[in-house]
Amino acid sequence: MIITQYAEDKLVDFARRATANPTRWQALHCSFDKLEGAYNDPARLQITVNLLKDKLPEEDVQIYFCRDGDIFIAAYGADESIFKNLKTHIHTVFPDVSSNCRIFKMVDEHDIFSDLTNIKLEEEKKRRHEEEMQDKKNEESRDVRVDEAYAKDMLVKRAQRTGMHILVVEDDAFTLKLVSGVLDDYTVIKAMDGIDAVESYMLNAPDMVFLDINIPSLSGHEVLKKIKAFDPNAHVVMLSGNRSMTDVSNALAEGAKGFVAKPFPKEKLLNCVRICQSSKESAGV
Repeated sequence: MIITQYAEDKLVDFARRATANPTRWQALHCSFDKLEGAYNDPARLQITVNLLKDKLPEEDVQIYFCRDGDIFIAAYGADESIFKNLKTHIHTVFPDVSSNCRIFKMVDEHDIFSDLTNIKLEEEKKRRHEEEMQDKKNEESRDVRVDEAYAKDMLVKRAQRTGMHILVVEDDAFTLKLVSGVLDDYTVIKAMDGIDAVESYMLNAPDMVFLDINIPSLSGHEVLKKIKAFDPNAHVVMLSGNRSMTDVSNALAEGAKGFVAKPFPKEKLLNCVRICQSSKESAGV
């Protein structure tokens, strides 16, 4: 078993299980100097995997590739000489860095091994938290960036355009494809987050919008407010899997023309388009 995704979490689980029956388990831990991010090196990772698989028994072997580059190998019933050979071979895969490899006999050292795996998990949790905070900071620093003169000119040109242009805002790729497929007789513009939705509206001046409520960067309610502030005549229909009356009433109070609950019946979506077309024809747009 080769584990790269959430290796630290699964390594701690293994350590707990091995502690319950440590008699024939052995493990090898290899850490490397200046090898941060080796986990993200596909070529080196593949070489290492192929090499280790050839040197280990076929069954009861687990190889954990941690995100900081550390490798943990655990085997049940394997001879210690196999692990000694592994240490030598690992040095040949990583000749450009110094490494520190230690063999653990779980029957005698399972407590030390468990402490080590817990430390690795805590380090990884800290890394994940820092990445989440950075992602949040990056997201918060995003803002709508559109030339307003160009955007207002697009609103003027919309009246001279033929055919319906529809903006679909949905962060789920499958649902986005599904809704776009229903609307294939029209020009469909797609957006998958709130800021992209506002920018797409201002850049394309669509005739109507299908807008999901639960989307990243800006909620559907926030997007609706920004679109209506830019274009009071915007025809926006909200989409949501949440049938909460609060969501419905808030959306209508904010200027939405309608609300469609997931799953979306094809005919209901098309009916929303027909209503938009009729209202524009009645207004002489």
